[in-house]
Amino acid sequence: MRYKGLILSAFVVSMFLAAAMVPLFEGGNGMNDLPGSALGADGTDFTGYTAITTAAELSDIRSGLNGKYYLANDIDFSTDTSYDNGGVMIPLEIKVESGKLSVTVGTISDLISNSIVRFGTLTSNLTAGVATELVVSNDVKETLMIGGMIDSKPFAFSVKVDTSDMGTKYTSFDSNGNFDPIGTSSTSFTGKFDGNGYKISGMNVTAYSSSSEAYSGMFGYVGYEGEIKNLGLVNGSSTAVTTSSSAHAYAGSIVGYYLHTYSGGTKITNCYNTGSVSATAASASAYAGGIIGNSTINVTSFGQNNTTITGSYNTGPVTAASASVAYAGGMIGYSAASSSNGHNNTTITGSYNTGSVSATATSAACAGGMIGYSVTSGSSCNNDTKITNCYNTGSVSATAASPVYAGGMIGYSTYSGSNLTAITNCYNIGPISVPAAGSCGGIIGFLSTSGTVINCYYLTNMLSKGGVLATDSLGTNPSVDDGTETPERKTGAGTDPDQNSSTAKSAGDMTPSLLNAMNNDSIYFTGTTGSTAGWDFINTWIIVDGTNDGYPVLAAFQPTVTVSGTVTGPSGPLSGAEITYTGGSATTASDGTYSFTVASGQIVTISSVTLSGYEIDPSTPVPNNLGAVTSDRSNVDFSMSSTPSPSPPPGGDDDPGMSLTMIIAIVAVIAVIGGAAAFWFIRK
Repeated sequence: MRYKGLILSAFVVSMFLAAAMVPLFEGGNGMNDLPGSALGADGTDFTGYTAITTAAELSDIRSGLNGKYYLANDIDFSTDTSYDNGGVMIPLEIKVESGKLSVTVGTISDLISNSIVRFGTLTSNLTAGVATELVVSNDVKETLMIGGMIDSKPFAFSVKVDTSDMGTKYTSFDSNGNFDPIGTSSTSFTGKFDGNGYKISGMNVTAYSSSSEAYSGMFGYVGYEGEIKNLGLVNGSSTAVTTSSSAHAYAGSIVGYYLHTYSGGTKITNCYNTGSVSATAASASAYAGGIIGNSTINVTSFGQNNTTITGSYNTGPVTAASASVAYAGGMIGYSAASSSNGHNNTTITGSYNTGSVSATATSAACAGGMIGYSVTSGSSCNNDTKITNCYNTGSVSATAASPVYAGGMIGYSTYSGSNLTAITNCYNIGPISVPAAGSCGGIIGFLSTSGTVINCYYLTNMLSKGGVLATDSLGTNPSVDDGTETPERKTGAGTDPDQNSSTAKSAGDMTPSLLNAMNNDSIYFTGTTGSTAGWDFINTWIIVDGTNDGYPVLAAFQPTVTVSGTVTGPSGPLSGAEITYTGGSATTASDGTYSFTVASGQIVTISSVTLSGYEIDPSTPVPNNLGAVTSDRSNVDFSMSSTPSPSPPPGGDDDPGMSLTMIIAIVAVIAVIGGAAAFWFIRK
């Protein structure tokens, strides 16, 4: 009986092993995905998140401002009627006649005495529905911003106006827009929102106040560690209007106002906006940004502004107007830290702006393609703003009495402790304009004596003061990288010391072929200056014929194409072969196939195909230069031959290993033998 017990135990163990071995040899881990889990477009686990499918559900976020949410589909406000924030339709007439602009908002009885109408530099407080005698030129392209009260309720509206081709234009708008901002100064949004790669169309957000600040944006007010990513806002608007002498106006497409505290950070990743953004203040400051209106801290010491924007863009017009001070930026209107011993750690990476940026005020104005105003004002408070691998193509203008600053990346950058602002590997081709007394720059309108601009370029003849071509305000600033040849630069483009300079360049210089840029034969420096890496035309930047007029674009925003094929050996497909290509590598699967994706237009060379015990067959040589890949490429196949090997180890790369069929057969034999033995002993 003792032996029978042992045999029975052995039988049970053998059956358990037989059951356990199969999934292991199938290449799995014996574990299924957890039931009920939801994965986003980028692989984010949405377990614990709330799905948003309608405009009404989007509005309901106000009841859970520290929650986690994700979009489960696109939302279009033109067809989604699940949410109604009230308001009435207001007719609007805009007329240009004999060089004068007339604006009629509804009828005279529609408006009450504290209404306000603004057009560009002009501010008119109205007691009736018509603003007359507003003199304009014949080619004005501005944003008309209107705010006031109707039926004892506030309204705000903005619309792009081009007087060069307009007689009379009629439109109408909802006095409340169609969506109220999420988050207020007393109840800020501190949660997470993941757009999951979907977009929200036709969202018109308005904020008007006659007594306090107005915060406009999908998220009007975001607090400590709020996070938004993977979200697109299309064909919408964000409008903030204030009429009080002490009330500021904040507008951004995604966030109107970001408030920071001592540590942590707020992030916006992979977001974009195509609609208009406008902030208008009667007497206080106006802040407008294509993504964020204002990002700042309000603690007395050791506060940190850790705003991070990555992989995002804006294409809509951004306008700030005020009878006092106005700030406008393609990404952020105003970025600041006023905390003693604090830091302004604002970072923008891999992003771009193509929308027009305009700041108009009576007192002072700052405008920038990325950031309008970047500053620290507390004792020993450092400005650590970093902008890397970004570009601007939109026009940037600032208009005021004085001071006035406009720049392709930043309008104005200063500090109270140390200015560690660094702009690296960026360019601007948008026109920059200020009045005759203003300061303008292709990259920065004003930069304090510290801070750096490295490997940055801007298009020549694009700077103007008072309508006259101007030189860059940073021309004599020693902190600006002047392209001086260094040992590191000798490996870069050419031998001309000015070839890598952060100065004005011609259109021809700034539009090389991708091949020349990759081969260090262009103005775009691809080497290393100290510890600073130059332009990367393999993983970060790409130049595509017919795209952006031939200027570099960010590869992350290009459509992707797939290259695929099979690697075979003498006996059939080979698994585990490594294919090395421009910018990465791929490995063949069990059936010998491989695939990888690259940005459309990227020049791709497969430099090697390797597998231990094999060598590439001369019939399919490498390197294999595929050239610029603009569509999917399949059947990029390779053949390999065995290399002599004295005694390849069992199960090694030369041994394809046991197939699943063989494993199952062995396990079955073990089970049968064990069962027969157990049966025989039991019978005995």
